[in-house]
Amino acid sequence: MKRFLWVLFVPFALISCKEDEAPIAAYKTGDQLLINPNFESQTTAAQGWFFLKTGGDYLGNLNSDEFYSPSRSVAIINESPVENNFAYWSQSYTMETPAAKALEFSAYIKGKDIEGDGIAIALGTYDDQNSPNAIQFVSSQSNRLIKGTFDWTKYSVELNNIRPETKRITVFLIMIPKTKGEVYFDDAFLRVK
Repeated sequence: MKRFLWVLFVPFALISCKEDEAPIAAYKTGDQLLINPNFESQTTAAQGWFFLKTGGDYLGNLNSDEFYSPSRSVAIINESPVENNFAYWSQSYTMETPAAKALEFSAYIKGKDIEGDGIAIALGTYDDQNSPNAIQFVSSQSNRLIKGTFDWTKYSVELNNIRPETKRITVFLIMIPKTKGEVYFDDAFLRVK
């Protein structure tokens, strides 16, 4: 009888240990992966987002005068375009395994007097947290030039067949080189497809 109880106890002990292990991430269609996608979680800086420029007189700021919803957006303003300089807002997400199979990055964009090469949104995947080289990359620039003066318009890019070695996903809201004007971004969502 003792042997029988022992045989029953061991599988239950193994099952209870398995339950204490960290669960494997499961991405579901519609899951939104970014922090602060509508730029509302702050008063002076765009929490979770980083503004970078390669030079020039670009101004990147949190804006409460122009917004799609509810009361803030981020802007890039440039009045002196330079051929090799550009600016962007970005945010990275650490992908847990198993990786999502497909992603869509979308944002609402408003432009004022955008001249030159224009504006773009982009999505890249990386096999390392610090790698500058994307293993996959997609940009709205290849599909449609975004320029001129226009009201809030939704743009999106999709990346299918996410490679399994993906460890980081980075999204970009970009003012392309040789571009001047004002652009506003809001409701920037990265969703699992």
